[in-house]
Amino acid sequence: MDLTKSMTLLTSNNITSLFTKIFLIIGTLLPLNSALSGWQLVGETPFSRYFTDMTTIKPSGDKRTVMMYQNLRFKRTSDGAVSIEAKLEYDCRYKMHRMLTATAYPGPNLLGDKLKSKAPGDNWNPTYKISRFMLTAVCSVPSSGKLEIKTY
Repeated sequence: MDLTKSMTLLTSNNITSLFTKIFLIIGTLLPLNSALSGWQLVGETPFSRYFTDMTTIKPSGDKRTVMMYQNLRFKRTSDGAVSIEAKLEYDCRYKMHRMLTATAYPGPNLLGDKLKSKAPGDNWNPTYKISRFMLTAVCSVPSSGKLEIKTY
């Protein structure tokens, strides 16, 4: 009888310990998941992985503004940035873009205290093939701002 009681107690302690570890892991990851829940991977280059929140796209004629962030594959030497959050404006007609705001972070996925970074310029830049995926994703939203699903 003592052996059965001891085995039950031992198994109960192991299960409790296991559930405690699982809840600890979930509790640790949940805030990260909630903070980045709207972000989706839209493409990558040899230097960065790009994420956007498609719900932030604001159309105005041929132009679209959107929030995005990128995880750099290498730490930026000028300020130590590993990830950058930015508000971009795309000109879908001329395939150009410009950065309206930018904030750099020392960790991936916008983690850590904001770093001091220079203000983005007002210049329009051509959107080259290597990063055309952002232009394609953003410009897929029509001027009305509403995606339509057509059935044939």
